[in-house]
Amino acid sequence: MEQSRAVDRPLIAPAARTDDHGPFQAPWSVQGIDECDFYHVMELPGFGQTSGQWDLRRTVAAYLGHSDFSGKRVLDLGSASGFLTFAIEARGGSVVAFDFDAAEHIQKDLIPFPANQLHSQQRIDDMNRYSRRLKSSYWFAHRLLGSKAKAYYGDVYALPDTIGRFDVVVVAQILVHLHDPVQALVSASRLCDDTLISVEGMPDLAAPIAIFYATPDRPDLSHSWWAFSVGMYRKLLRILGFGIVSVTTSRHRCTVPGMRPMHGVTTIVARRSALESVADYEQSFRYRLRYRLGRGALRAAEMLLGEAKRTK
Repeated sequence: MEQSRAVDRPLIAPAARTDDHGPFQAPWSVQGIDECDFYHVMELPGFGQTSGQWDLRRTVAAYLGHSDFSGKRVLDLGSASGFLTFAIEARGGSVVAFDFDAAEHIQKDLIPFPANQLHSQQRIDDMNRYSRRLKSSYWFAHRLLGSKAKAYYGDVYALPDTIGRFDVVVVAQILVHLHDPVQALVSASRLCDDTLISVEGMPDLAAPIAIFYATPDRPDLSHSWWAFSVGMYRKLLRILGFGIVSVTTSRHRCTVPGMRPMHGVTTIVARRSALESVADYEQSFRYRLRYRLGRGALRAAEMLLGEAKRTK
């Protein structure tokens, strides 16, 4: 069964935080699918299959780096419809799902094209509407699945101590949409005691490179900022006290128009306990060779770009 596409109607007001729930959200009362927009395809009891932009149902283990969540407290950063939250919960984890608390926080992560600035209130209203419908999809699925996961809505750049500490933090395909992904990782890592999992599209280069995605001739792509190379993550995570234990690339079904139907992403699993072994690896000939090859590839790209400009 496909998700219905009913005409928008005013959404219910979200339930306020209460003392009984501490810093976390009281569950929203979402009764119908017409109150929701799903980011992930899901199978829901009594409803069936939803629509969604990503279908990770068959590939979620690879997406999460084949990690073990049993008995662990997990933070799912940027939970959207909650597919990863519920998948981790089904694998034995106790999960806190994080999302932004208001569109004002999201607005600062829009590429500052003139249209976004001139029509800022309209953009805020549109984003707030979508954000609420996305959160409604989380709570709709939460109820049908009988989930015990908690939800916290706040600022990704300043996660508070009040939500507690975590054995595992999952940062899945949100850094690309943030103007300051480094600060977001700093904020998340501060609450992480052991394992940090980052899932993004990233160049497999040993050199620490940040690629700026935004381009003046594509104002429609107003929410894609950065891609970090594997080498960038390796260096940044070492600064934050983590050593990378695995880097894997896998392909996942994507239904977004204009994107490849099977889209490749890279999953990095890093642990605090692995930092010393990573230091040994970085002294090895293999690492030094990969680093030089990465820098060489960057120089080659710059030379090609310069040649293209000269021939115009």
